[in-house]
Parts: sequence; C-alpha cells; structure tokens
Amino acid sequence: MENDLTKIEYLELLLDAETEEQKVEIIYAYLKASNPNARFKVETWLDSYRVTKTESYECEGWDKPFETSDIVLEALRFARDKHSGQHRDDGAPYFKHILDVVDILIEDGSGWDDILLAAALHDTIEDTDTTYEEICEKFGEATAKTVVLLSKVEGEPFDVYMDRIFSNEGMDFSIKWPDEKENDSHKEQEIRLNARAVKLADRLANLRDLPSCGKPEKIQRYIEETSRTFLPLKVAPSMMNKIRREIKKLSEISGDPSL
Repeated sequence: MENDLTKIEYLELLLDAETEEQKVEIIYAYLKASNPNARFKVETWLDSYRVTKTESYECEGWDKPFETSDIVLEALRFARDKHSGQHRDDGAPYFKHILDVVDILIEDGSGWDDILLAAALHDTIEDTDTTYEEICEKFGEATAKTVVLLSKVEGEPFDVYMDRIFSNEGMDFSIKWPDEKENDSHKEQEIRLNARAVKLADRLANLRDLPSCGKPEKIQRYIEETSRTFLPLKVAPSMMNKIRREIKKLSEISGDPSL
C-alpha cells in the first residue's frame, strides 16, 4: 500500500476493494494517514471492521473504536454514481466533498453506520435526481428521513432550514423504557441528532474548501452565515471548536479582524 496518498484517496480505494484483506489493509493505511503516531489493531466483525486506536500521548490505554461496514460502502458507491459529473467551485469532483464529510465524522469519533449513511447521501435528494423512496428502499426509512431533514427546500431561508435541524422542539432526552408510541418519538430524536452531526461536518468541510473557491463574496457570506447560525449553537463542542478555528482563518483571509 502506497503511503503518500491522502486520507480521502484511501477512502476512494476502499470503495473498490475486492477482498476483505484489501479492505482491512486500506482501513489500516487510512488511519495511519490520519495519525502516523497512533497504533492500531484491525479486526473484522461480520460485515464491519473494528479498529482500536491507542494514542499514548493522550491517555495510557485510551481506545477509540472505528467502524465501517459494507452498507456504508454501498451508500458511498451510490452517492458517487449520483454525483457523477458534478464539480465543486475549485473544479474538484463533487464526490470529494462527500468523502470529506465522512472523513470528518470518522475522525471526530462519529463513524457509526446510521450517521455515515446519512453523510454519504446527504446531498443526493437536494442536488441529484434521487428520491426519498429510492433511499428508503435501498438504505432504510430512518436514513431517508435523515437525508430529507438535511435537504434544503428551494427558496427556504437558511435560518429556517437550520432551525428544522437544530431546534429542540419535541425532543425528550429523559431515559425511560419506551412503549411503541414513545419509541417512534425516540427514532425521531435519533434522526435529528444524526442530522445535526452530519450538518456540522458538512459545514466544516465547506469552510475548509472556501480558500480555493476563488469567490471572495462566497467566503464573506459563509463567514456571516456561520457566525450567525452555527457559532451560537450549544452542541458538539469538539466539532464547534473546529468550525470556530476555520472561521478565524477565513476572517484573516477576508481581512475582517472582528471575527
């Protein structure tokens, strides 16, 4: 396995791996690319791959699980086909953005199937001919509902869109044994929480791409929009800190010292 590839290129290789041995080798290489100083142990668990990472400089014996599965790879292949021919402002294939979002979630410790499925598909309804029914049939109702929640309706104000995802209205976080009706409510909470994780990773990926977009007005719009709607959120401290750092970098590029 080459060692000069980017993390995103490793994820792309993973989509086309033909054997379990190749998948494990690529996952190992991907994680080493993420952190060359870490030690990893890769194990296969049925249709998924569990990786234990220990970083001695953080805390002795600290382990962080990483899991991906065949269904997530299938969703990524699906998204790659759907976004074929689409490009970002800098000319990069649009699918790179999808991989960036997935990479951010894995690195942040949110690499669970339900979140990664939504991340892989988060722009398919909004930006391709994909339908809710198609996602529901291939990847389940919960994933389809999460993608719908993440899809901005044409003409919808951004603040209203964000409120749909991040509002706590109707969310009950009390611990209890749910009956059938309450279980439906619990599933809605999970969908909302998964959508939040994906949206934060999506915004972080977009902020990181902005310096190469070649559009100063877009950079300024993202700075203002993110400062107004994301920075006040009291969620996911680790991810929010990364977003704040990117806003600070962009403010220096744009020459706005007030941010």
